[in-house]
Formats: sequence, C-alpha cells, structure tokens
Amino acid sequence: FIIQLLIVLWLLGISSIEDLKTKKVSGFYLIGFALLALYLQIRHIHLPLASVLGGAAIGLIFIGITILRMDAMGLGDGMVLIILGIFLGFRQSLEVMIIAIFLAAIYALFLMVIRKKDRKTEIAFIPFLFISFLLVWIYER
Repeated sequence: FIIQLLIVLWLLGISSIEDLKTKKVSGFYLIGFALLALYLQIRHIHLPLASVLGGAAIGLIFIGITILRMDAMGLGDGMVLIILGIFLGFRQSLEVMIIAIFLAAIYALFLMVIRKKDRKTEIAFIPFLFISFLLVWIYER
C-alpha cells in the first residue's frame, strides 16, 4: 500500500508542478504512470475490475468533455484521472474528483471576486486533485 501511495503522490506532485508552470502535462510520463498503475493493479493491488474500469471511466468522461468543449479542461486532467482511477478504483476516484472540483470552484470564485479575473481565466486543476487526494487519504486513515 505504501508503494501505491508514494507513486500516486509522485504522479500528482510532478503533474501539479508542471500544470502550475505551463498549464500542460507531459503525456510521456503519464503513459509510464498508466503502465505502472496497470502493472501494480494486476500484480499487487487487486481491486475489482468493475471498480478499476469505473475509476478510469471518470477520466474518460473528463477527456470527452475536453473534446466537446475545448475551453473546459485539458486532456492532461483527464489522463491523470484515468491513472488515479486505475490506482484507486471508482469510489475513491469519484471522491477525489468531486472534492477537487469543489476546491477549484472556490478558488475560481476567489479569483473572480477578489482578484477581478473572469470566467475565461485558466487555472491548473491537477493541484486540486493533489490536495483532494491528500484529504481523502487522511480522512480514510
């Protein structure tokens, strides 16, 4: 379990830094994390297949929204959610995503009210996934 936790923290940490700096996430290392997630799921974690597929589906839905509305989110957000879904399964991935959306909405509202930004201002979403993952992990401990 500790290996899984460290890998997820590594994924979210690296992705958060890159997302904050460039508003993009490299597909190269995300593919590596996805392959690692699949390997660990098959060899060590053993969540039910339906849970893993459901968790990955959350990311696929994000990618679908991105394709339909190019201004909504980035493909990297969906790819990170797919990887989280493989690692965490459906329930935890859904919890992480809902909390991240809530936190990002509060931050966006803060930017609009206090800093006078508009709805078109881009914000990095993966840091909110990182924070929400930590909150879910702490709560479930």
